[in-house]
Amino acid sequence: MRVLQLLLLGIMSATWSIYLHRKSLTTYPHFFAESTSYDADGPRDNQDGATASDAAAAGAPINNSTTGGNSGSAGKDSTKIETILIIATVPYTKDHATALWSHLECLTEGIDKVLLSAPNTPWSREVIAAVVNQFRQQQQQQQQQQEQNNGNNNHPTMPEIDAAFYTNNRYDVGLWCDGLTHHLGFDGAKFSEEKTQQHSNRRAIFLINDSSISLRQYQGLTDRIVKSSQIEEQMYNHGEGVNNSTTTSKTNVKAISLNGNLIIPGYENKHYWIESVYRGFTPRGIPTFFQHSCTPDAARACVGLQGNGKKQCIVNRYEMSLASSFSQPEEVDAMYPTYLPKEWDAASWMEENGGIGPTDQWIRGRRFFRYLHGVHDFPLRKVKWPQRYPHHPPKSHCMNRLPYESWLDKLAYPKEEVFVKFQEEMLKSESTL
Repeated sequence: MRVLQLLLLGIMSATWSIYLHRKSLTTYPHFFAESTSYDADGPRDNQDGATASDAAAAGAPINNSTTGGNSGSAGKDSTKIETILIIATVPYTKDHATALWSHLECLTEGIDKVLLSAPNTPWSREVIAAVVNQFRQQQQQQQQQQEQNNGNNNHPTMPEIDAAFYTNNRYDVGLWCDGLTHHLGFDGAKFSEEKTQQHSNRRAIFLINDSSISLRQYQGLTDRIVKSSQIEEQMYNHGEGVNNSTTTSKTNVKAISLNGNLIIPGYENKHYWIESVYRGFTPRGIPTFFQHSCTPDAARACVGLQGNGKKQCIVNRYEMSLASSFSQPEEVDAMYPTYLPKEWDAASWMEENGGIGPTDQWIRGRRFFRYLHGVHDFPLRKVKWPQRYPHHPPKSHCMNRLPYESWLDKLAYPKEEVFVKFQEEMLKSESTL
């Protein structure tokens, strides 16, 4: 068994375009890549969750596909891992609809199911129905054209896409948890299908929101979580290092974020965390996320706060503290660093483009982002771009299936007064948490 484990870990190391890098590897190993290629909130008693079929009844149909399946290298292992991407979206502007479309086009390779978790409002239903139906139509047309040109059916499998609508009074974490619990039936230990089927595929869960826009096709995070999940299942099936549903060997990773600050807090850094913009969890990693973010107590953590105080509470409670909820430091990892690591040699880039400060986070869209994007082909950018920054945001290559460039301009976004009323209603509904 030890030989099998080492062999599998060797395969992972070969496919991950990253290297171990720590001042003290025996204390806290983590993976950051210095390479030019990276290919390698809670349940409520009075839920008003509405499904895509409800949207269809309201005149806004969702066109679902049932032809999912892992594709690429992530799906070729004998241990089948079902991959589900939950996109928390509040599509009240074109920018947020753009983010949603870009994720559908560029982050779904290797994904079996996509769930759009969104506010239960008329404008939310209408915008999402339009995006999903148009995306599916364009994808089918593209595949038909490929079949005609190639004379075969060798094209990527389309993931199943569904949507569910909830009271959005806990921001993105609430939509993730609502989709996870009420739509997928997860109770903190098992999904609903696992309770009724003796043999069921294990599920890896991916979470993203519409605060970022995908810039290119990216499957690196999916591949790493699937491979880690396969090793996790191998170890579990052989009874090695697994005592319960949330404990695995130290050699395995349960949660991976696109970005993270994985240096132990000390004098020079205040926080150790994996960012919430885009994360993946193995089957035995998702229970930790649930216990941290989706319980009734977690749902009430920031109730009563407003403005910046509420925003900071959400960041501290649901993002920065998640990593420490895992039993071992080695169970969390990140594909890219939040800040420029001292050990990375970016001197030549900075000579030409200017220095990168120690707190220049990628989400600011400044020099560190430009470095990550230009040197390491970083796959996302934030929707909000700094207005005073002289550089324009990089072009997204994830809008190719739009029927025409201005198509997203025509969707039924809410007027400002309608959206303000929605926000006020969400604040009042906190009393039900």
